[in-house]
Amino acid sequence: MQLSINQVASNSNNIIWIFWDQEFTGTLLDQDEQQMDIELKHVEAGDIFYISIIDAKCKLSMRIPLWENLKLKSTTSTVCWCVIGDFNVITFMGEKIGGIPYQMKKSIDFINMIEECVLIDLGFYGPRYTWSNGIGPGSIVWKRPDMGMANDNWIISFPDTTITQLASAGFGHSPLLMEMHVIQDNVRKYFRFLKCWTTIWGHLSETKEYEQKINIEEEKWVTTNDRSDMTALHELQAHLIKGRKRKNFIHKIKDAEGDWIQGDEAIGEAVCDYFEELFTMPGGHIREDLLNCIPIMITNEDNIELSRDPDMKEFKRVVFSMCPSSAAGLDVMNGKFFQSCWEVIKDDLLKVVLALFLEEDA
Repeated sequence: MQLSINQVASNSNNIIWIFWDQEFTGTLLDQDEQQMDIELKHVEAGDIFYISIIDAKCKLSMRIPLWENLKLKSTTSTVCWCVIGDFNVITFMGEKIGGIPYQMKKSIDFINMIEECVLIDLGFYGPRYTWSNGIGPGSIVWKRPDMGMANDNWIISFPDTTITQLASAGFGHSPLLMEMHVIQDNVRKYFRFLKCWTTIWGHLSETKEYEQKINIEEEKWVTTNDRSDMTALHELQAHLIKGRKRKNFIHKIKDAEGDWIQGDEAIGEAVCDYFEELFTMPGGHIREDLLNCIPIMITNEDNIELSRDPDMKEFKRVVFSMCPSSAAGLDVMNGKFFQSCWEVIKDDLLKVVLALFLEEDA
């Protein structure tokens, strides 16, 4: 197999190598024994982006300079930034199985770095763990020290980024395949109401409260060095990290034949085809004579009541009976919007409803 490589660079100990072709212009920004930073720009894209490739040391003390370096870069970087590679540490106990119980104190510096850099885990497809010690049944250990994270600018510019954890195929770690897709934003955007706008101060105070709790627990753990205090600190830190999970995004779906479908248009067509087939009645005819067997339950008075135009009192009762967190309709507004803005929109909204009853243009 021949690769169309145009440029290549490596770090000081030749552990990390970066290759790129003529479709990219790349500039090496920084490198040492644990990381390489490169600035890339695609010939067809207008914006540059940074990628930090990580190969962290095994010893905890030797990883600290790496975390400090990443913190410094986060304060000076204003572009799309992705950090990916082998961090040689995990973020919570669920990322390890087998062996002796994991000591979360090994992860505290790493978790603090993630928080200070405001990085978001990009998630993954494929096997849950990326490394094992290769020992047979009974003694085998599995971990997920390999991952990809990105800042907010990256998530905004490349929301369709996916990471697939491939089979290790004889290597100690599973290779990470990161795919970036720039979404062409040709769709007209409309105003959207966010429920959090009505409760934003409550969320801010809750976040501040958790930060205060973390500071208290940190001081307590430093003073006592007790395992239970360390666990309590980790649980609070994990709560904040989980609050920064990336937004849900459908990257690909599997069809009835088991094949993966990618791309917004292809996924949209597949979903429409699925539900069209699901809700389409097979060929047949309706026997009108059977309908005569159905008793008439609606009286003339009921019919008059159902057919009359709604008034403001009835309309308000319906609106406020809606669940505030109900799924939004085609207007992307849920019950919370109509209830919170009732005094402002009620007259115009009633006119729209009446127009629908009269089959007129609102």
